[in-house]
Amino acid sequence: AIEAEKNLKMKLAEIEKKIFNIGEQYYALKEMSKETFEKYQPVYEKERGEIMGKLAKISNPISDFKEAIDKISRVTLKVSEIWAKGGAAAKEKVQKLIFPGGIVYNRKNGAFLTKEINPFFEMIPQLEKVLGGNKKGTTPFLQGQSLLAEREGFEPPLPVG
Repeated sequence: AIEAEKNLKMKLAEIEKKIFNIGEQYYALKEMSKETFEKYQPVYEKERGEIMGKLAKISNPISDFKEAIDKISRVTLKVSEIWAKGGAAAKEKVQKLIFPGGIVYNRKNGAFLTKEINPFFEMIPQLEKVLGGNKKGTTPFLQGQSLLAEREGFEPPLPVG
């Protein structure tokens, strides 16, 4: 079992590298056509998902459903903290966690687009509705989380004056 896990982790690292490389060739270096990127990217993502599924079955299985939900809740509640304190690698992992299909920037509209959102993050608004909020707009699910968020892109706006 340990050897199988090690082999799967090596395969996962290889496929992650392929995904990174085609993204870099398409987005950053413009060395790849959109058609080629769209042909290979889903194949690699599917392969990564299959490997991760196999890994999940053999490594550190969570037998208790409640334990699984608790673990998911802890991670989802710490995402903003991980993003704020983490470097580029941590931010990339958070991005992949929330948006497994990636994020695309549409230059024409000046907007970021996503194909899919991790189902656990999609459930947060439904949980907030069920749990109800208070006057500040916080909910029991997001207890202790800040309501402040930048709305003007990646960097905080510069002070005027």
